[in-house]
Amino acid sequence: MKAGFELFKTRRHDDRIDIAALEAQYNIQLPPLYKLFASTFHLDDYPPFTDQYYVPHLDQYRYTGDIAYLPLYDDEENRLHLLLDNIEYALRTHKNCFATEVEWQKFGFFRIGGIGMGGGLFVGTREENNDRIFRVRWDWPQEYDDICDNIFELVRGLTMIYDPNDPPAFISSYDQLYKNWGDEFWRIKTD
Repeated sequence: MKAGFELFKTRRHDDRIDIAALEAQYNIQLPPLYKLFASTFHLDDYPPFTDQYYVPHLDQYRYTGDIAYLPLYDDEENRLHLLLDNIEYALRTHKNCFATEVEWQKFGFFRIGGIGMGGGLFVGTREENNDRIFRVRWDWPQEYDDICDNIFELVRGLTMIYDPNDPPAFISSYDQLYKNWGDEFWRIKTD
């Protein structure tokens, strides 16, 4: 099972992303460790770190599991499943949506990913919370949950979860999935 930095593909040296130009374009200063992470790892495949299977009758690809943050996984109510956003998408949605929201206005939180429900995963951008990772759930009584010190600590706690008691949609067991030689995705057996 993949975990931590194994979940991400590193950028090649010739595959640079100009974060300073993006910051200037969107008029925002991102925290240093988050910038280092976004410039080192690919976040433009959505998500870059999970296997997919093909559902023929829908002509769609679905994910075979969830990405979970293990330090919170045993607590079912506080369990954290997430997808990290591509930095350009995060900047664009910040400008178009989140720059006027309380998370940015009150706390300086910049949204870096989804958590599978209303809210999101945020990185702090102000001196008092710079690079810290926060979870915001809009239906919770508290405004936010301080998850960890920085994006690298978050990634170290991530793992791919395949729950045999709760397989994904359109299959009843992971045994139904197979790959042909050279396939980059799983297929569903149709016995």
